[in-house]
Amino acid sequence: MAPLQTWEQDMTKPPATSKLKPSPLEMYDRVVEQILREEANVANRIQWLLTFSGLLFVALGFDQGAVFDQSGLSKLFWIGLPLLGLAITASAFAGIVAANQSKTKYRDWWGDRLKELEKCNELKGASLQGWFPLPYGPKEKDWKKNSSFLGRLSSYGVCAVLASAWIAVGIGIVAG
Repeated sequence: MAPLQTWEQDMTKPPATSKLKPSPLEMYDRVVEQILREEANVANRIQWLLTFSGLLFVALGFDQGAVFDQSGLSKLFWIGLPLLGLAITASAFAGIVAANQSKTKYRDWWGDRLKELEKCNELKGASLQGWFPLPYGPKEKDWKKNSSFLGRLSSYGVCAVLASAWIAVGIGIVAG
């Protein structure tokens, strides 16, 4: 058995390129795996957003049931909760946008690799689209045909609805 190699001996140079060239199926699986990770990130961010917003709405409800006094602490609490809700919503929205941008980059990268593979001599221009489709929705200029955009709309919509709710609560508190 060969001894373990140290960083100084072997890790200063990249491995041979033949070890780095995965098959088209391996590349496709890696891209799909990355996109699924980003989808999981979006789902987790929405779940945490809904959980925190729900807890903040419950806190507002409990405080509303109590006697509302005009002390500085109560006003700070009442104004702070909607601001905190907006901050959490904005943070989740930024994370969702970032994950969706990553998914688009992965899809586009795979589309470029697919075009390169189709140009190779062995395929003689045959299409690989049936064997290796784009991992999710085609890139369409018309948003009505773009399943990718429509699929993302729900995650953006959750953020928009919660942001609107927090703004309405904040306006109600300040005006009331």
